[in-house]
Amino acid sequence: MNEDPDATTHEGLYPYLRSIPSEPGVYRVETLSGTVHIISTIGRLTWKRLPAPTSGAGTYDGKTVILSEMSGLEVGERGLLIISDGSYLFGPSIHSTARITRISLETKVL
Repeated sequence: MNEDPDATTHEGLYPYLRSIPSEPGVYRVETLSGTVHIISTIGRLTWKRLPAPTSGAGTYDGKTVILSEMSGLEVGERGLLIISDGSYLFGPSIHSTARITRISLETKVL
């Protein structure tokens, strides 16, 4: 049994989490819209958006990009992702997620 205080529900060996933990890892963030965000905190902070069939198209769909910052990645909240593609004149791209319904350890290699 996992003694992690952030673990909420267990399915198999992997608990659902309330937020992205401070331990390096690869995490699956699912949203109310059905879109899945894969966040890696191992080494560089990276993000990959896997949209639901009903989601609108996004510039970064299916691509792994480097993030300069992320916040609000907690169940029940909307996450904010700041992509490291900014320029002096235009600044970085910012992506806001739909409301987060589940966070778990990503077990599949994408």
